[in-house]
Amino acid sequence: MRVRVLGDFETRHSTATLAEEGYLGGVNVLRVIERAHAEPPEHGASSVDIAHCPGFICAALRGTWHNHRPPTGR
Repeated sequence: MRVRVLGDFETRHSTATLAEEGYLGGVNVLRVIERAHAEPPEHGASSVDIAHCPGFICAALRGTWHNHRPPTGR
C-alpha cells in the first residue's frame, strides 16, 4: 500500500470551503469540485476526492482530470 501525505496546496479547496462556508454535509464535495473547476489542474492530472462525515462514514474516489477541449474544425 502506498501512502501519500497531502499538503496545504492539495487540500486548499477543502480547507477554504470549510473555513468560509462551514460543514454543509454532502454538499461540501460539490463545492470543492466547483472550486477545482475554477482553478483546474493540468489535463491528465491525478485526482483524489475524500469525503468524511461525523460518525464512521468515509468515502474516497480516485480519478484523472480531463480538461474540456472544444471540437476542432468548426
